[in-house]
Amino acid sequence: MDTPKSKWLFQKGIVESGATKTMGETFITSKVSRRVTELTLKNPGISKNEIEKLQTVPFDTMDAASDKALQQAGEEFQIPRHLGSGYGLMWEPVIDGVFLSEQPPRMTGSLDIPLLIGSNRTEWENFSDIVNVAVTQYDNLNNWSDEKVERGPDRKYGAKRGSG
Repeated sequence: MDTPKSKWLFQKGIVESGATKTMGETFITSKVSRRVTELTLKNPGISKNEIEKLQTVPFDTMDAASDKALQQAGEEFQIPRHLGSGYGLMWEPVIDGVFLSEQPPRMTGSLDIPLLIGSNRTEWENFSDIVNVAVTQYDNLNNWSDEKVERGPDRKYGAKRGSG
């Protein structure tokens, strides 16, 4: 709803979750985005004239290079982390002057569209996992063994765990 391109697409909107003071309120500029790209290529030693080499770089190498580039650019431009402390970036939309022409209007609905914002009582219980997303994204239900799935409720609820 924050792009002028969607002016006639919505009558009303609902935002569920994600409405925190420092999350999702600002997008990076094209200048910062270009710097992240430069650093992502530079970290594994690829010049802008060797883009075809991207096809030969292992995923883990590029993943590490882009994580490092996000950190480097965040520090270079002194952009506070959305989650946690210090400087750094996450992958997010870019103000390109066309699709996104300006910073979003802080979840108020830029197109004069009624907007309902809500959240869940315990949705931030796993905040520590969100802050450490680079580590925890590889430790989730998609790759847990059955034994690890069974241990999860025990760890959290102990003797209060139901027998269901």
